Amino acid sequence: MFGAALMFALTAQGIPFYYYGSEQAYAGGNDPGNRESLWQDMDTSAHLYQMTAKVNNARKQTESYKHPFEEKYVLDNLYAFQRGDMFVALTNGYDDVNQSVGNLSYADGTTVCSIFDENDCQEVNGGSLNVSLSQGKSKIYVPKSSEEQLIQ
Repeated sequence: MFGAALMFALTAQGIPFYYYGSEQAYAGGNDPGNRESLWQDMDTSAHLYQMTAKVNNARKQTESYKHPFEEKYVLDNLYAFQRGDMFVALTNGYDDVNQSVGNLSYADGTTVCSIFDENDCQEVNGGSLNVSLSQGKSKIYVPKSSEEQLIQ
């Protein structure tokens, strides 16, 4: 869920915010643990660093920050919203979530892909996507034409 909270912070309305060291999974804590040194430990291959880089790249490519925040679905364990061409689905638990989310602004027939997995693509049908989340993971979908530029 740590990743889901950071993903929400990076994609929701407003200026993205981050705790110093979040991209390295630093936890902060009491003094002196609240001043962990980042510079000698910067690991650009770290999972959260890579996630952050992909989310920031998707934000830039889709210019999601220029679009309104549109809440699309809310359950106790699923929160989904769209900002322009960026669709974000988050969960707050480790149970599997499978839900059709409708009222999306993509045209029917548009293929969207996860920015985290180029094999996780689906076609929009009736303005809806099938969202499947497991093990606390979150997803960001963008149209395939954009996705090809986003996954690196």
